[in-house]
Amino acid sequence: VDYYRDHSLSVVGQGNLTAGEVRIYSDGGAVTQTVAAGATWTVRELFLLGTSSNAISLRSTGVAWNLNVTGNSYVKYVDAQSNNASGGERIYAMASIDSGGNVNWDFGSTWAQWRGDTSTDFNTGSNWDPPGVPGGSTRVLVDDATELVVASPASIRALLVGGEIPSLMTVNAALTVAESVAVMRYGRLVLNRPGNAAGGDVEVMEGGVLQHGSNTTAEVNKLDLTVGAGLTVYSNGQITAAGLGYRGNNGPGTPIPNAGTRYRCSASHGGMGSRGTDSSGGFPGPTYGSIVSPTNLGSGGGLYAAFCEGGGAVKLVVSGQTTVDGLICADGTNSMGIADSGGAGGSIWLTTSNLVGNGTVRASGGAGYWDGYACPGGGGGRVAVTLTGVGR
Repeated sequence: VDYYRDHSLSVVGQGNLTAGEVRIYSDGGAVTQTVAAGATWTVRELFLLGTSSNAISLRSTGVAWNLNVTGNSYVKYVDAQSNNASGGERIYAMASIDSGGNVNWDFGSTWAQWRGDTSTDFNTGSNWDPPGVPGGSTRVLVDDATELVVASPASIRALLVGGEIPSLMTVNAALTVAESVAVMRYGRLVLNRPGNAAGGDVEVMEGGVLQHGSNTTAEVNKLDLTVGAGLTVYSNGQITAAGLGYRGNNGPGTPIPNAGTRYRCSASHGGMGSRGTDSSGGFPGPTYGSIVSPTNLGSGGGLYAAFCEGGGAVKLVVSGQTTVDGLICADGTNSMGIADSGGAGGSIWLTTSNLVGNGTVRASGGAGYWDGYACPGGGGGRVAVTLTGVGR
């Protein structure tokens, strides 16, 4: 099955299960999931979310059953017994009980959950549960409607963003994560400055978004991340800088004015923009940037108003394998059809051991439009992939 969900229903004797996502809750009352001895559950995303008054009990009808998590897990207020998770990822359980016989579970890690009760500031202790600013030995959960902002360099052990609630974390300084980063279905992680690093895997799950913030007239915000293990972008997950480059009429490749106007002329970056059919419009700007190590933002298209932004810039250095079944994108913005033209594509620079998957990596120019005259699409951006693995 693709999806298994249980709200406050106790189940006895459940057998083998393969699912993309499993969600079990106890918000309506106590729940016990009793799985057949020796049975195997293989799950991409696991959510076991009990409450402080009603923990979810995991039990077996006899010997241990197997729980193989292939992606990521969010486990809180669970009482587990006789479960073998050694066939998949380690399960880190918050505020949970180890009733014995569990393999590849961690019940002892220190967690901090973002609450944002006082402000958006990472360094305000009262914003966290338990109170206190997380440090390098703390696993961090961001699952709250209040934005979290990191304004100065920070170090934590692991990071999970957006498991149940639409959650936004904005990082405006270097963030060091010793182990893994997971951007879940409702998570949006915004990395705006260089120096971000994860020692373990980085996973952008289905619905998750990893990006940088918008720019205007200068190259300020870019996504720059070093990954010590593997990077996975799951289907319907995305690393995006689409429309986050220079705004309209800005950037080194923005259209050159003709008699003071730039409209109906698209922007350039890796590929040159083009001129529309209105003879009074602007002329394409020059191409720019590196072919092998692109880091520039895409330029904005020529127009009356400040939109038609170029694509942003993504730099990823991955020690292990990169798997893209979703999207890595730095597209320019499409023409809006009011004498404007498309923004240029931005930059994607990926260095990785090897690259696999069925997804898409692109930095296309924004599409054009016809408003009685041709409002052309933007020039393409730049994509460079450097493979460092044996047999590449």
